[in-house]
Amino acid sequence: MSSLNSIVDEILLELSSKKNIPLEYIDIKSVENYLYMSSLNCGILGALIAMDMDYNYEMTKNIFLAGIFYDIGMALIPPDIFQKKTEFTTEEKMMIINHPKIGIEFLKDKHFLNAYVKQATLQHHEKLDGTGYPLRISGEEINTVSQIVGITDVYDAMTSDKPYRRATTPHEAIEYLMAGSGRLFDSNVVSVFTKKINPYPPGSLVKLSTGDISVVDE
Repeated sequence: MSSLNSIVDEILLELSSKKNIPLEYIDIKSVENYLYMSSLNCGILGALIAMDMDYNYEMTKNIFLAGIFYDIGMALIPPDIFQKKTEFTTEEKMMIINHPKIGIEFLKDKHFLNAYVKQATLQHHEKLDGTGYPLRISGEEINTVSQIVGITDVYDAMTSDKPYRRATTPHEAIEYLMAGSGRLFDSNVVSVFTKKINPYPPGSLVKLSTGDISVVDE
């Protein structure tokens, strides 16, 4: 546990020195290493959100760890399901829907992780309107840490290639989050997150409302 704490402290110290710099989309993921990179990405994005929301250091650390461990349940289901390119069977769908429960079962006796981390593992797919899973809870029943992790997970998942679909663009993922703000996702967290992400890094080609194509220069 001491080595984990040291690594986390070093990462958060580095992030704190760059917290005011807008994040640009960097594609460093592949289908093969998706779970690993997704956890790291969500941990970093969650910590940056926490810093912008003025959480203290301990809570920022909790959110970072929640991002690292939240999807452990997916790593515990058969890998051939995750890599599958064809339609899932009913049994496979239920396994995926229940991966938060699988994750919390695995983490329940890991005493070096606190309740915030474990709650995010269970709740990261829940939505404010009760349409999420696996518990279908809603509103204030969903912890804010779970909301933060869930929002970073949605963004990371949408902008990543999967065996069954290509990644969407960063601005499309941002638009999806904004459309669900206040209904699916915590509006305050969405606001902080969308201000932090720069979906159009320098060099990007964008289509203007006039129909013209422009290059982002800064």
